[in-house]
Amino acid sequence: NMTSGEGNETPVFEDLAILFLFKDTWRVRGRGKLRVNLANDKKMARVVMRTDQTNKLILNAPIKSSMIFTKHGDTGVMFRTVNFVQDADADLNVKAEDLEDTKNETKTPNFELSTVAVRFADKDRADMFIAKANQARCAVLEALGGDSEERWEDSDAEKRILEKKEDAKAEITTEKEESKQQKEDDQKEDDNDDDDAANDEKKEEDDQPKEGEANEGEEAAAKEEEPEAGPERVS
Repeated sequence: NMTSGEGNETPVFEDLAILFLFKDTWRVRGRGKLRVNLANDKKMARVVMRTDQTNKLILNAPIKSSMIFTKHGDTGVMFRTVNFVQDADADLNVKAEDLEDTKNETKTPNFELSTVAVRFADKDRADMFIAKANQARCAVLEALGGDSEERWEDSDAEKRILEKKEDAKAEITTEKEESKQQKEDDQKEDDNDDDDAANDEKKEEDDQPKEGEANEGEEAAAKEEEPEAGPERVS
């Protein structure tokens, strides 16, 4: 958006990653969402990364025509770049012309070249980042009048990632449907239990004699128990 300084750019890649900076040894700079942004006029591209919790900018690296993205392990990607985030007050308000790569000449303010690496959740995401970053690099070179003989087609990794996302959505949908069906079955079972209880209660009421019938039965039983009178004695 405009407030973040990315209003005139389109993200061609976006995923969660961990950022490492090499200074004598690899050091973690942060975890968050990494994007490859391509300017709308295609004259500039950069890798931007912000932390999850605070949205703090931790990587703002212009993609130059000479940049090389290489795998670093199965899930990591390493590249040399100028990171415009080197102090707490750094932001994205760097002029576009300072980031443009004209005739393969690097125009940058006095920032040092850094070796950085980003690590993704799996190999496919790392491969997709390399493909998208190189696509953006070639697009910038061509927009600035260069002739890029490279052709970076969408990699199979992107297809596999999309398939995994679709499978995950289908799995979630299936779980929701199964949960809904289970609730319906449980409700039916509860309703049946309530009906059975009501029927049992009604049957018990039907088996109980009514008040008038009970009195008549008691009187009849009492009569049956009375002894018969014997003949009177004649003197």
